[in-house]
Amino acid sequence: MKETYLIYGYHCKVGKKAGQWKVGLTCQSDIRHKAHRKATSGVRIFDNYLKARFKEGYSFEEVFDYFELAVLDNTLQESELWERIYTDMFDAVMPNGFNLKAGNYKGKNSEESVVLMGNKRKGKSPWNKGKKYKQNRDIESRKKRSARTRMFKSLADSFHLFGDYWCPKLTSVQLIEKIVLEAGEPLHRKEILVKMKDYGVNQKDIGGFLQRATGVYHGRGNVPKENIKIENIGGGMYAPIGIQEFT
Repeated sequence: MKETYLIYGYHCKVGKKAGQWKVGLTCQSDIRHKAHRKATSGVRIFDNYLKARFKEGYSFEEVFDYFELAVLDNTLQESELWERIYTDMFDAVMPNGFNLKAGNYKGKNSEESVVLMGNKRKGKSPWNKGKKYKQNRDIESRKKRSARTRMFKSLADSFHLFGDYWCPKLTSVQLIEKIVLEAGEPLHRKEILVKMKDYGVNQKDIGGFLQRATGVYHGRGNVPKENIKIENIGGGMYAPIGIQEFT
């Protein structure tokens, strides 16, 4: 896919690296240039050099000149090839420049870069050398976190938000029973669905729950017969047991 890419360059004017170049490729020139100016580009050698000059009292414009070297209407692969050409042209790869690679984001660091980075680490202890893993304390903290997690999970499982109040959470079967019994009259299953939403329960199909509530479900989770409080009176209507005897 073709995009408009910019090959840019920074020419150093101050310090040990005066005369050296940083060459880059971007399709978001404003964002990339802003990152370079703030020494947050992610190119460590460039950022660290600029930060050191900032501490000496220099401004960005006093340290680097900015150049737009080429505007390309190519694919990424073609643009990366041109970036490599410009990097070689300005001899911008370490130690003669600020580039770690001769273009191409997937390329390898130059041999000089590898040697320099290795020398930087020589004689320095690893950050975790000599540090003991505080296993016992970590185990205790994990136990405390787990206990808090279980507590909040049990609260979330046991309560639901009804309006502005937290109320004990009912199972879908218990909620259906509550809705029908409080209505005191036959309700269609669609009406029950609507009322369930008022309790924060959004079920698409309550057929199985209605079967459990009325004791005609032939699987696990049946309500004991002595506890059945509602019945199916036909036509998708459900009512408290015995209501038909009085109507």
